[in-house]
Amino acid sequence: MFAECRNISAETLSAYLDNQLGSDQLLDVARHLQDCHSCSDNLMNMKEIDRNIVREWEVAMPFSHYLYRGELVDKIMHALPPVPEKTIQFPMFRVHAKIRWMRIAAGAVWLGALIGAVWAGCCLGQRNNAATASPVKSSALPGRKH
Repeated sequence: MFAECRNISAETLSAYLDNQLGSDQLLDVARHLQDCHSCSDNLMNMKEIDRNIVREWEVAMPFSHYLYRGELVDKIMHALPPVPEKTIQFPMFRVHAKIRWMRIAAGAVWLGALIGAVWAGCCLGQRNNAATASPVKSSALPGRKH
């Protein structure tokens, strides 16, 4: 029934008909339909099928079909198989390796800063003690007399 085209699939034409394509893809399909007669024929066939389905739906349902339409659509949608969700898989080893090296580097920097602070404190403390220490008089020493 549908002629095959290398550029556009039947699913893409169906999405075009249902207005489910993005703006860029919508323009691409519209341009392609101007040049490709087989895709244009396929689109016309799909429109005809949609019109037939709507007509049969209206004939088969009583006048109050608008009240039940939502329920019927919900039943049909729940009967369809679920769409599998695509899971995103990250390269776990590389992420953990980067984090591990960042932790080691941060720890080394903090350890170096701590050792530098202690060393500087000791050096400054010795200088301050040497500078503020008062000279001891020899008379103050026990066992010496002047």
